[in-house]
Amino acid sequence: MSSSSNTPFCYSFLIDYYPNGQIKERGCQGHYNATGVFVGNWYEYDISGMLVRTKYYHPDEFGKDYKIIMTYDRNGKILTKKIFNYDDLYENEEVELHEIPK
Repeated sequence: MSSSSNTPFCYSFLIDYYPNGQIKERGCQGHYNATGVFVGNWYEYDISGMLVRTKYYHPDEFGKDYKIIMTYDRNGKILTKKIFNYDDLYENEEVELHEIPK
């Protein structure tokens, strides 16, 4: 399926596993502006299955694109929450932002 729309959408849910069978990472491969990119929420786990990081990818036009990365402690409490430009989308340098672009 292809689209000329600039609205991001998910077309393939991906799961990667550790050799022990625990989920390592899961998220959605999506489509934005005729390119395959990460969209929405991605979850990363340690080898014992504990959530260690989430990434929210928001593809948009240059300057309105961003991702939010959060890290967690062993009890599931948020340790850090940072907003960055979506550097992979436009192949530019990752820069931490102070707020979500509008």
